[in-house]
Amino acid sequence: MKKQVSESLKQNKLGEFSIKVYTFNPQKREREGRWMPIVDAISDGLTAKAEYKVKMVGYTNKFDYLPISIETTLSSSDSESEKIVEAIEETVQDYLNSEKVKNIIKNDQYEINIYSNKGKKLN
Repeated sequence: MKKQVSESLKQNKLGEFSIKVYTFNPQKREREGRWMPIVDAISDGLTAKAEYKVKMVGYTNKFDYLPISIETTLSSSDSESEKIVEAIEETVQDYLNSEKVKNIIKNDQYEINIYSNKGKKLN
């Protein structure tokens, strides 16, 4: 593709250009379109509850499954962290298992990862 564009530019005497080609996977793009509002809703819900100590929620669409990363301000040595992590995970699972959301995510595989303030996985 790059070669064809370069040759066309030369034939039309348009000079030298740097050409970049970006490809995408249509299935992953479609999945991301479905999941983005869901992850946004999870983020809004978790960050609104101060007791969850959630700093940020994100995801990546690089894999066959969708990992959801939840970053907290919890210390892994905090005596309350296990209880809070369980509450966060239960809240997210309840939302993802709701009828409305299940219809949106279809049969997509996902993983919920909750991290401490130092990046240690807590669940």
